[in-house]
Amino acid sequence: MSGDRIETDAYKTNSEISEKLNSEDSYCYKPWQFADYKINACTLKTTYEEVGIWTLQQAMFRPGFKVEHGEVYIPNIFAKVSGVHEKLRQYRKEMKVLKKQPNTLFFYSFPLYRARISKLTPKSYYSVLDASGHIDKYKLINSTFWRYRNLRSSLQNIIADRIVDFCELYRFKNYESWSNIAPKNNIMGSIEDLLKTFDIRINLTPEGFEAAKIRVFTILNEIEEPLTKLITKFDYPYYIPKVIVYNNGSSYSKVTFEDAVKLMFMSSMGIDVIIFNPSGYNDIEDYIREKYYDIHRLEKVAFNLPYSSWTWF
Repeated sequence: MSGDRIETDAYKTNSEISEKLNSEDSYCYKPWQFADYKINACTLKTTYEEVGIWTLQQAMFRPGFKVEHGEVYIPNIFAKVSGVHEKLRQYRKEMKVLKKQPNTLFFYSFPLYRARISKLTPKSYYSVLDASGHIDKYKLINSTFWRYRNLRSSLQNIIADRIVDFCELYRFKNYESWSNIAPKNNIMGSIEDLLKTFDIRINLTPEGFEAAKIRVFTILNEIEEPLTKLITKFDYPYYIPKVIVYNNGSSYSKVTFEDAVKLMFMSSMGIDVIIFNPSGYNDIEDYIREKYYDIHRLEKVAFNLPYSSWTWF
């Protein structure tokens, strides 16, 4: 058997009509028409007032949206709202509108997820490097620890591309201060602790730039399921999913480097990311270079404003 398939007349007619009506520049798209396209997040630089306008619009109606050469350019939002309005009711209303948008994940505080011990080790990272010391995307996708195997193939490729790109670290800053703060594998940690009891000074894990790359690699290979589901739901020309974080600046709401990497990753996938920070304290500024997001400063700051006290929400 040759394996050739015969097209029906109805299939041929439908293909001809679709080619004319659903071209890349037609703005008349079929559902999931671009599911297998690459995506390029072209983050908008806006005023604060525009955040409330553009986040409610479909991607194809935002400035900068285009489809060409097998790639979709998605104009998304990555913004931090620092401080509050003079009238708290207005502040709460604006947040409520965004929170109610479809396909929105809302986090009541940092960290986004509880810290856990990684199953990956530096050996996992080194196992997917090529001869020149760079990550081989195809080795990564075919590795035993690749956890995104159930996603559609095009999306797996995009995620793998992002992992390769993020491990170059150019999006991040101060990596010397966070590269060695990862939770250690139980065995590795026990060995190091034992050696220290004998006053043997040895570090069994990489340091500096290499450790930072491994840290980012580990985080991006263990993205939580709610975030990957949000990406999977995203039909690129239409309504953009959102990640919204409320950070009241309390001692219980501390951003971690893991949070920063995950938010930057979601933004790079075209997702809208908005952080509300009434206290005006730093959070993602400590980890992500400022050119990748906007900071909008409102009229005043407010401390001890826990989200749970907003009983009328």
